[in-house]
Amino acid sequence: MWIFKEDLKKWLEAEDKVLSVLSQDFNLIKNPNDRWIDLLLISWWIEVKLDEYAQYSWNLYVEFECNNKPSWLFKDEEYELKYWAHTDGIRVYLLIAEDFKKFVSERISSCRDNKSNTSKWFRVVEQWWNWGRSKGLLIPIKEMEQIAYKIYEYK
Repeated sequence: MWIFKEDLKKWLEAEDKVLSVLSQDFNLIKNPNDRWIDLLLISWWIEVKLDEYAQYSWNLYVEFECNNKPSWLFKDEEYELKYWAHTDGIRVYLLIAEDFKKFVSERISSCRDNKSNTSKWFRVVEQWWNWGRSKGLLIPIKEMEQIAYKIYEYK
């Protein structure tokens, strides 16, 4: 049985770990008393996603729609998302958000139109969760390795 609180704890731990890994290059300072302030400030420009199933499937799941609304990568907000960090629990793939958004959009189109050979390597999938419907793109890890701005070991 799926329990949201357990997954939330795992997601928050992953976010904390990824931000710790990224602190090497982004000069992030973690003050245990101000942890939430640091995460709040950093979350305006880095979105962190955890996909542990990728260790077994060799594909990362990137959600582009949830309950018929655009997901985080595709939202138009007053702030600008600069980086996208996706981890499979082994590595952290850091991507430039705008480039990654374009990449995902092109792959979604090629899957739907089936006009490109690239569509055989990517799949648009739909999942039902306790909170609703999610649509996403499965991206092979090998492809993520090629498009990533930087790859870190998930320690």
